[in-house]
Amino acid sequence: MTSIKKSIERTGSVSGEDMLNSIKVKLRSEMEGNLGEVPQFMLKAEFVTIRPALLAHKDESRTMSEVLRDTILDERLRAKRNKSKPEKMLVAVTPDYVALVSRENGQVLQRIARHYVEEVCIDTKLQPPSLAFCHHNKRLGIDYINVFDVKSKYADPFELAIEETRSYNRSHRESKISTAALGLPERLIGTELGTFLGSRPVSKKTGNAACEAAVMALRRKNKNRNKGLLATIAVHSDSISYAETMSDDILFEGHIKDVTFVTVLDEGQPEEIFAFIESDDRLDTITCHLFLCEKGYADKICTFVSRALQQMRELQERKADDPFFPDTINMAPEPVTGLLGAAQVPRDDLSALKVLGAGQFGTVYMATLAQDDADEDQTVAVKMLRTESSNADADEFRYECEVMVQLQHTNVVKLVGVCFEHRPWLCVLEIMPYGDLRKVLQTCASKNLHLTLVERLNFIKQTLAGMEYIASQGFVHMDLAARNVLLGENNLTKIADFGIAHKVDPQTQKFRLTGHLRLAVRWMAPETLGGKRIYFSEKTDVYSFGVFMWEVFESGELPFGHLKSRAARDEIRAGLILSQPDDCPDDVFDFMLQAWHKEPEQRPSFSTFHDAISNIYAQELDKGPPRDVGAELNALLTQNMRRMSTKASVVRRKSGTRRISESAVKQRQFSSDLSTMREEDEEGEQSLAEQGMGFGVPDEDGDDAKVTRRNSPRHRTVSSSSATVEAAASAFSSNQLVRRESQDLDLSLFEQVDA
Repeated sequence: MTSIKKSIERTGSVSGEDMLNSIKVKLRSEMEGNLGEVPQFMLKAEFVTIRPALLAHKDESRTMSEVLRDTILDERLRAKRNKSKPEKMLVAVTPDYVALVSRENGQVLQRIARHYVEEVCIDTKLQPPSLAFCHHNKRLGIDYINVFDVKSKYADPFELAIEETRSYNRSHRESKISTAALGLPERLIGTELGTFLGSRPVSKKTGNAACEAAVMALRRKNKNRNKGLLATIAVHSDSISYAETMSDDILFEGHIKDVTFVTVLDEGQPEEIFAFIESDDRLDTITCHLFLCEKGYADKICTFVSRALQQMRELQERKADDPFFPDTINMAPEPVTGLLGAAQVPRDDLSALKVLGAGQFGTVYMATLAQDDADEDQTVAVKMLRTESSNADADEFRYECEVMVQLQHTNVVKLVGVCFEHRPWLCVLEIMPYGDLRKVLQTCASKNLHLTLVERLNFIKQTLAGMEYIASQGFVHMDLAARNVLLGENNLTKIADFGIAHKVDPQTQKFRLTGHLRLAVRWMAPETLGGKRIYFSEKTDVYSFGVFMWEVFESGELPFGHLKSRAARDEIRAGLILSQPDDCPDDVFDFMLQAWHKEPEQRPSFSTFHDAISNIYAQELDKGPPRDVGAELNALLTQNMRRMSTKASVVRRKSGTRRISESAVKQRQFSSDLSTMREEDEEGEQSLAEQGMGFGVPDEDGDDAKVTRRNSPRHRTVSSSSATVEAAASAFSSNQLVRRESQDLDLSLFEQVDA
């Protein structure tokens, strides 16, 4: 701090200490509450834009500074062309963060851990001078470039103020195992910005007509012409995701194999619509996601998806039909000690059946775990850590496994075992076939399956039992939400995702947050959203549980969905709570209000909460039992899973259960094909096709996959089914051309979000 002051004074452009002190005095009360720390330095700036970037893929002939300078020029030209009005901001540098703060209302618009700030570039030749810095987003695996107009006198002091972060520059990448050295493709294929308009259920997996119908449905729904969210769309070799740009809240994340169609609507207009359709076999849903993009951007995203499908096929061939095969060539065995030492399971006993999805660390598979009696083989879910993951990701992956091995309860997802001796690391979990409860609730609403009170209370009661147990073991979950509660057969619910769970201090029964964590503000208690010292406890989890209850009664709607994350954060701190859902009885809503009490000490414990809800549930149960909600949504799912598991067991008995060498793997007579197990008997294939649902279903037109291209060089349509990616890759290579008329859509309904 002292050296920074002296350095600023030596520049002669500002009186360092006087400037720092005056800013601190003027903004101390406002900033300290929002940032939790007194800023070391602030500068006034006009925020031009934030752009996602592929800095890891940049041309090696250019330095990062040159990339930033080019971005400054491009974004200033774009802002001038679009007549964008810059937003007045303060850029505050604290010991731990770089924060972007609105000069109009003092809201913290974005907070970036300083060790993720990788490069600063200042161009004083421009008028006004411009400053750009890039930072890494660990969750999405991408970089952002922030561009500002500043006064010359602020430029050099800002660079000095974050000079100490230079030693951390790009540390997250330097710790990564080189993907090139392993012969693996880069995971991030491309990223772009778009305004997220919304998502709607559709009836078909392919076709512009389905996407146009979704646009019309959103138009009818959006009568108030609410602004969309500025979102970052990221396409990886195994997944597609999008997140709110300024807050990094992930809005959707799915496996690339679930994308059945992508297209550009209203092509050639100043603003185009990028649309993609994804199919969820577990819940038998088809959903179209829509984004408003600048001209040309939508087509770039379509190209990214095409490349992802191509890489997926290549990776499938490389893995020799076994994604769990250990990397014994590039890495020596790693010793496994501590809590996970006794949790090891033989990698040879795992056989992949189907891709379930993709997450932060890698692909999630449905698999079988061999038992001594083949008839007792266990169906499991396997989370993979990518071979090329950073050391930080590996630590987080290991930590979550260590937490889960300590928790054994009916309503907590069970850790079956781990495989950590070789990469890729595997985390083997009991399988919950219907996925996360939020999507289940949304699917019920879209299919007009009205849940009864006893069914909703059943989800709530079981989750309460799990949280009561977690609290009794001295843990705080810190990320309780419907998306982190999973649904199994017979309405069994289990709590998952312990990546940020922590042990509380035995004396205070609290956990003090001292580092940097990405937390979902819409579920957070107000006392955890600001201040010098932030503590989490059972009572903060109780607050989150109240929001979870609200989700259950509101069919998985986003809490405070009318607010952007940064506005929701400030409103929650000010005391805003959610309103009573229409289907929620007064006595149940009273418990939500207790959970949201401003004073943490006044909130009930999970034990008290559980007893009270159990009493209400018992009364409702007398009126009739709950249905099996998962089975109501997809009655054939469990049957198909059992068929696949049985098939794998038969194949294993024929080929032997132990993996002796890579050649032995290639001799297996079945293939996971990265998305579904190939049925070897024609009768089985015909049965699935006739059912029209479940795993491995072809598209309505009977084609597994296709890629078509309009006569326009920019307009591309990529289609694939969840059954296979080989046909998609083949069609992509052949560049099959198809003529199709473009339809202009009325976009006046949707308003572009200011950056």
